Amino acid sequence: MENLGEAAAGNVALEMRPVGEGNNPDAFDALSAGGILPKSFVDFPLALDLETARQGTVVHR
Repeated sequence: MENLGEAAAGNVALEMRPVGEGNNPDAFDALSAGGILPKSFVDFPLALDLETARQGTVVHR
């Protein structure tokens, strides 16, 4: 997740929703961050398998 803004983003949480057939990828860790500095990013490593949906929607809060 990248913060392109000029201010820090606080209490960032991601929610993934598969589109069509398949499941969400498996996350190695929580899909949340206490904050993301301006012009910075946080990686959320994911594991894909043959049952992972080809497309999905990512909702950030």
